[in-house]
Amino acid sequence: MKIFPLKTGTIHCNKSIITLGRDFDQWIDIPSVAWLVETSNKMILVDTGMCDSARADRYHYSGSCQKENERIDRVLDQKGYSVDDIDMVIFTHLHWDHCSNCDLFRKATFYIQKREIVFARDPIPPYYHSYESAEVGLKAPFQSLKFEVIDGDCDIAPGIRILTTFGHSPGHQSVQVTTERGRYVIAGDAIMSYENLERDDKKGVAYRMIGRYMDFEKTWRSLEKITAAADFILPSHDDRVFEKSFYA
Repeated sequence: MKIFPLKTGTIHCNKSIITLGRDFDQWIDIPSVAWLVETSNKMILVDTGMCDSARADRYHYSGSCQKENERIDRVLDQKGYSVDDIDMVIFTHLHWDHCSNCDLFRKATFYIQKREIVFARDPIPPYYHSYESAEVGLKAPFQSLKFEVIDGDCDIAPGIRILTTFGHSPGHQSVQVTTERGRYVIAGDAIMSYENLERDDKKGVAYRMIGRYMDFEKTWRSLEKITAAADFILPSHDDRVFEKSFYA
């Protein structure tokens, strides 16, 4: 079992998105990370990453970019795989930077939480851009997909378990991968950065909350759930995940 971090582009954003109530004066570049999980008989992709530079800059975060070789199919090519090698795509959620170019995976089965797809198809106005709603003149990449819809925690392959981690989005999920070394949790946006796992001494609490969420309590409970379920945590927007070429 191996887990490969895949960089699909760079998002330019205010740091307060990563850490709640902190660093409003800082603008940073963060990676958009997808994950390739290689098992003994399956190739699993967790998220498909962000869109092209022009779309990201116009509709999402100005200054964001995706280099030519960072589109998800080209990143896989660099690892020696093609889109047709992917058996399963597990979406942590359906925000624009986690599901772009999903239509390239013609042979894959797509997994999503029921709460997520229901909301994504009819989001409230503040989330029109996040889900690339037709209300802002976009067609969301996931609109034409046929999903295997999950409702709760479950095992979907040997060593691969879905964990509901609601809060950042209504139906967010994370992926627990059990290897010989231990349990990894691919957190998605339930944990954006390793900084979220640091103790907040100013507030006297165990974590530094993410700055973008729909439900504060569920976001906190998801942090607790992930740390209890993981020996190793892999966040979604932290360059430090690339310090290793793969995890096993």
